[in-house]
Amino acid sequence: MAKIRDGLYDKRRTINGLRVLVAAPPNATGIIPENYSVRVKHPAGDIDLEMVACYYWQVFDGVRKMLPTIMQMKNKV
Repeated sequence: MAKIRDGLYDKRRTINGLRVLVAAPPNATGIIPENYSVRVKHPAGDIDLEMVACYYWQVFDGVRKMLPTIMQMKNKV
C-alpha cells in the first residue's frame, strides 16, 4: 500500500473506503476546542474541511456522520 504523503496530516483513517487525514494542532490538550484541518481523499479530488473539536478522534466521528452530505456536495460540483 502506497503511503499518502500530505505533510501536516498526521492522523489517518479509512471511512467508507475513503482516506480521511487530520492535522492535529501541535499544542492540542483536549481542554479547549481546537481547529483541525481535514482532507478527504476522494477519487474526483481532495475535499478540504476544517472542524472544531477537543480531540482528533472526535473529528473522525464528525466526518463519519457528515460523509453522506459531503458526498452529495462533491457530486453536485
